[in-house]
Amino acid sequence: MKKKSRMYFITGVISFVILIICIVIYKQFTDTKASKKLETSLVNSIKNDSSNKFTVNVGHTEVLSKDFLNKIEDEKKILIINGKGLRYEINTSDLKGKEKGNMSIMTKKLSEAENKKISTLISKNSEKEYEIYGFVIGDEKLEVGYKMQATIVVDSKWCGELVNVYRYDEESNQYSFVDRIKVEEDGNATLNIFRYGKYFLTSQDAPRYDESNVKLIYNEEFNEDGLPNKERWKYDLGGSGWGNEEKQNYTDSKENAKVQDGKLIITAKKERYEFNDYTSARLLSKDSWLYGRFEIKAKLPKGVGTWPAIWMMPKDSEYGSWPQSGEMDIMEHVGFDHGTVHATIHSQKYYWKANTQKAAQIQVDNVDSEFHVYSMEWTPHKIDFFVDGKKYFTTELDLIKDKEDGWKAWPYDKPFYLILNIAVGGSWGGQKGIDDSIFPQTMEVDYVKVYDLGVEKETMN
Repeated sequence: MKKKSRMYFITGVISFVILIICIVIYKQFTDTKASKKLETSLVNSIKNDSSNKFTVNVGHTEVLSKDFLNKIEDEKKILIINGKGLRYEINTSDLKGKEKGNMSIMTKKLSEAENKKISTLISKNSEKEYEIYGFVIGDEKLEVGYKMQATIVVDSKWCGELVNVYRYDEESNQYSFVDRIKVEEDGNATLNIFRYGKYFLTSQDAPRYDESNVKLIYNEEFNEDGLPNKERWKYDLGGSGWGNEEKQNYTDSKENAKVQDGKLIITAKKERYEFNDYTSARLLSKDSWLYGRFEIKAKLPKGVGTWPAIWMMPKDSEYGSWPQSGEMDIMEHVGFDHGTVHATIHSQKYYWKANTQKAAQIQVDNVDSEFHVYSMEWTPHKIDFFVDGKKYFTTELDLIKDKEDGWKAWPYDKPFYLILNIAVGGSWGGQKGIDDSIFPQTMEVDYVKVYDLGVEKETMN
């Protein structure tokens, strides 16, 4: 009798398991069928809609397939997708030609334990403990492959606040800065994402990057004597004044730029060349970078009329000609004001001709007799400038004052390359004339180092 009871019990359990499996399979089948039906209907509606913006309410549907995305990528529309607790906004042109995955439309809060773990991580080198709000966007097992805007509703504590947003990698226990945003008064927080996963927001004074993420990605130590490495450097040539009434002619001669004893030596000379009375060199890096820490150890020339610079210009002038696409000056020094080092940024909204220039100065001893490290840390919406590790200038995109100006105020979301040069005279460097008795003058560069700070790049450009 006991054997029969046991057999009935086992048979019952097996039958129950089979029933559950059948229900799951049926549900998946019907959900897939319903989803396909929804997607077919949406594709037809989007294609037949004449407006440039289309709103989709998906209800409890949590996935739209990559086939759906492939079918709408040519429609040139702003697609707004409203799901449960989450809204996506996508420009369908951003889908074109991208390796797309299924779209996951889901979000949830992180647990208190997860929030505490992340708070401990981001606070580890700070005097304060940062409170964080953590959340998941999408299914972490799926890939996005294109940029989209995600909006979630956060706790009322954060309403109206300016916050930093980060992505958190649980496997490596590292965070990556994504953006700085303003949470709306209704609690809506909107950020650009390029991948699903765990995100968190915290106060805007939190660290922009995790030191454990920082990697040296470019190291030029000028170890081979001769001309500068042609794989890494190219020249600007000519004597047209360069928009600043400069008096030198830039050449590619070894007399004006050479590598010797572990240093790059740029030499400005008093000599007639074509239509100019001075020669010098201006070197441009062949590499370009989007965000990072840039360190240049250099010794500067001296004397009235010299104008050395370490600066960056956009690889592609995507926003237009200067100053529309931006300029970042890591170091400038004019010889008539010896020891004053300048840092400046230029954009259409903020530059000297509009009397709105953003700049700062610092006094540096022995600029011509000792090497100093001139550096810049560039992250989304923020740039810091340093001499010998001392920060003396910070500039940020004002999310309120500059909200309507976009790239006109902040074109620094594209790759930039590095420039090293000595100008002679010019509208600034020549304000008090040129002392011909000082030449030749040199700028020596011991090294150029570039570090990747581990910030998200895809979301910003």
